Amino acid sequence: LINNIPDSRAFPETLASTTTAQFVDSVRDDLALDLHTLGIGGNVNWMPRPQLLLAAQIGVALNLADWKAQRDELITQSNNGGPAGVFSRRTVRSDAREIIAGVYAQGNFAWILNDRWAIQGFARYDWNEELDGSVGPSSFDVDLSGWSVGAGARLSF
Repeated sequence: LINNIPDSRAFPETLASTTTAQFVDSVRDDLALDLHTLGIGGNVNWMPRPQLLLAAQIGVALNLADWKAQRDELITQSNNGGPAGVFSRRTVRSDAREIIAGVYAQGNFAWILNDRWAIQGFARYDWNEELDGSVGPSSFDVDLSGWSVGAGARLSF
């Protein structure tokens, strides 16, 4: 019989089972940058000896920065110490072309071997604005200032 008079009933909570879950987040960020520089400036040459040419240059640099960035995130989950499975996966891409201004100073030398051949080299330092951007929740900041050096042989004909 069910009593029709209000009464109280107690339902005790009983734990039927437990699960332990472990999540692992793996993130990979990639940045590819192509930098093309156009230098416009003045040049001073000096020949202290007939076979030695020294030069100095200063000027402004216009840099075309073409960049692509990608962020891959993979979250795996394992329950009760079992094998991990994919919980979520997300890939975000971003790209841009930017013009970045700067200035440079460069020193050159050439050792003239004869009328046709010379050995030459240069050292250059660029002071540029920084390149920054973002891809998803990740961001980057690249310092484009720095040294460039080179050497080679010259053939005149």
